[in-house]
Amino acid sequence: MQKEWIFWSSIVGFFVVSLLGTAAHDWYGLSGQHPVVSFLAPTDESVFQHLKLLFFPFLLYTFGEFCLFGRKRKGFFLQRMIGLLWGLAAIPVIYYSYTLFTGHSIIAVDILLFYFSVGLSFYISASRLLKRPA
Repeated sequence: MQKEWIFWSSIVGFFVVSLLGTAAHDWYGLSGQHPVVSFLAPTDESVFQHLKLLFFPFLLYTFGEFCLFGRKRKGFFLQRMIGLLWGLAAIPVIYYSYTLFTGHSIIAVDILLFYFSVGLSFYISASRLLKRPA
């Protein structure tokens, strides 16, 4: 049962985090550049500001998961955070690698990179959780 829960929670999490991260892209501008929103959403187009699109929605979803179900699984929060770190690392590494060869960024690739990183975060954390005994 727990293995099924981890699998389905990761699938749902991918969509929730993707939706929240996509929505968060414009929160700073829509808020009238409110200082509190600048902590949660990107304030400019830098790659490192855009890490917030993955970090805060993933963290929020993981806290929700942990409160509802995660306490039953040893190492749950740690494994989710390891997955998050992999996703956060992938964004600048892949972005700067491909722009090194193309000489410029491509918006479609940048968008796909975000979704890839969300998926990578959940894939790695779920894989690690499924390998560990309950």
